[in-house]
Amino acid sequence: MTSMTSTYDDPGVDVDPNRLAEALVEEERLLVELTSIFRSQREALVQSDPEAVDESVFAASRIAGTLTEARRRRRFLLGAVAGWEDADLRDLDDLLGERMSMDLIQARGALQATAADLRREVELNRTILRRLMQDNRAHLATLLGGGGAAGDGAGYAAAAPRRLLDREI
Repeated sequence: MTSMTSTYDDPGVDVDPNRLAEALVEEERLLVELTSIFRSQREALVQSDPEAVDESVFAASRIAGTLTEARRRRRFLLGAVAGWEDADLRDLDDLLGERMSMDLIQARGALQATAADLRREVELNRTILRRLMQDNRAHLATLLGGGGAAGDGAGYAAAAPRRLLDREI
């Protein structure tokens, strides 16, 4: 457990730990929604559906904004309940002692599990995107470099796909 100066030293600040549990449940709900969006995005990528990919990016962006607000709320409540905003959720048992409720334990576990699921989804989408980019580069190199002599356009074919893709992405 990291020792930090509390930003909530006012003894008048007394927040029910169940409010923190509610904030964790809300944050977990948003992560579930974001996970679903990333699964839809992956399906759109595999099906080469650029409109669906665009829609998923927009939806993920919208949820990310709401998630930022939910995290701010969680941090505030965590600070009020545990003594500082940057307390690790894994340390809540020690920080809260008898005030640690079963609802809070379950909400924390669900949030952590959902966050792990989301990380896996994001990594899988990154892997697919990397592969698609490699395939596109190879395809462009074939299109731009085919048919010429070794010195005739070969340098352009090797360099052009990277520049074209970097501008597009």
